[in-house]
Amino acid sequence: MNLLVVDDEIYAIEGIRLLLDWKKNGIDNIFDAASIAEAKDIFSREKIDMLLCDIELVEENGLDLLVWMNEQGYRTKTVFLTCHEVFGYAQKALQQGAVNYILKPARPEQMIQVINQVKELLEKEEEDPVVGLIKSYIPEKTEKSDFLKHLDSFLLENIEGDLSRNRIASEMYLNADYMGRLLKKETGLSLSEYIGKKKVTVASILLHTTTMPIIDVAQKVGIQELSYFFRLFKKETGLTPKEFRKTYTGKGDYCNAEERRKEKAQK
Repeated sequence: MNLLVVDDEIYAIEGIRLLLDWKKNGIDNIFDAASIAEAKDIFSREKIDMLLCDIELVEENGLDLLVWMNEQGYRTKTVFLTCHEVFGYAQKALQQGAVNYILKPARPEQMIQVINQVKELLEKEEEDPVVGLIKSYIPEKTEKSDFLKHLDSFLLENIEGDLSRNRIASEMYLNADYMGRLLKKETGLSLSEYIGKKKVTVASILLHTTTMPIIDVAQKVGIQELSYFFRLFKKETGLTPKEFRKTYTGKGDYCNAEERRKEKAQK
């Protein structure tokens, strides 16, 4: 986890660095900035998981940085340092999305508590259902039949659960054999092949948009055997999950790129 400390007093920053054993408490790297401008520059170059910011800088307001972060879409968890005299700022910070505040001078036990809070929040975000994220990345084909739209919606919402033939057929209110024939007619794929492609699509989005470990990605799409996940993923993409993440992270939308490639090949 990466931490950014923002304070215009160099001694305050050094005091934070010496406050506790950061690596022991889950902080891998500490960056520091003496101004909002410096902080923004660091955000442009580094992935910051947690921000520890003095809420009242000499010529600036830490709240302005939080507002900017929200506007830019950063999901960094923010904790403010504050004094009793500016407690009202802390309340405003919480309203803007800060996860907590610490009264100066910070004590080690307080810092450990908020670090654990931030870690729990980050873990919970990765564990939450990813259906909304997935749907925003998968191009919607308007020419899809109602059958395929219903099937796709069900698969995405249950991607890590039971996707047995009978369960899906029951959800679709169709005879299992008829459902298989209908899917084959519309897509040219068997149900198991179609599910496999959907699992790889979801996995590719998670690899592209999160730092989730590969084994967790596999489990998130309902695959417990890592070797099978690797074989399936390479079969569909031509890359291992690790190669895929290295190739596509930060280089645009893979799913839409694949869609455009397929459309171009059909012309």
